[in-house]
Amino acid sequence: MTAIALLGGVGLFLLGMTVMTDGLKALAGSALQRDGRGATLAAVAPGKLTAVDVFALVDANRRLDRIAHHAWRSAAHRLGRGAPDEATAA
Repeated sequence: MTAIALLGGVGLFLLGMTVMTDGLKALAGSALQRDGRGATLAAVAPGKLTAVDVFALVDANRRLDRIAHHAWRSAAHRLGRGAPDEATAA
């Protein structure tokens, strides 16, 4: 497999992930966050999770969100969709 084909495949994968993420956000909206909060609270109330566990879950979700954001930004930059001034703002 050539390097160009590999890079093209990775680019298409990242573009597909971006399109899928945008679609899921539009479809789920804040309902997904609300359900996640509800599930966490339901686990905390009867004592299944401690405060440390909840903070670990929140931190993990925040880190995953940042990773997804940076992957999206990288894909947008590689495809030439990022505005030139966005690089200085980040």
